[in-house]
Amino acid sequence: APAAVPREIVKKVCKLSRGNPFWVSELAKVIAECGIETFAKLSNKGIEQNLLATCILSRYTNAQSSVLKMASVLGREFRGEVLAAIVAPEIKPVLSRIVFELIEAGILRYVENDTYRFQSSLLSDMIYSLFPPR
Repeated sequence: APAAVPREIVKKVCKLSRGNPFWVSELAKVIAECGIETFAKLSNKGIEQNLLATCILSRYTNAQSSVLKMASVLGREFRGEVLAAIVAPEIKPVLSRIVFELIEAGILRYVENDTYRFQSSLLSDMIYSLFPPR
């Protein structure tokens, strides 16, 4: 049988997720992938505000993470053509496939007319916060 999750990790997940079931699920996946000890070390380093975004992005390829970061600059909702204009040149040929994969993963949604939206504004804001301040 799997070991019980320590109470301090459960509290950390509740705090980071703000009780949102989507984020609880995402954090549970991260903990399952990286382990309780690694998650505890990361969360104890005082990087909580970026921890969730970093953990979520770590589950995707470099190209997918890059697309999500660029999309976050555009806001919660963005047009595909604008995203295509700002992504790295090597990503442009595979951008449609990457966006489709991110929709399949539940992180992005297709709205209509080449318009896409992050699953939540919290998600786009958290990914955007990974950029260093100017």
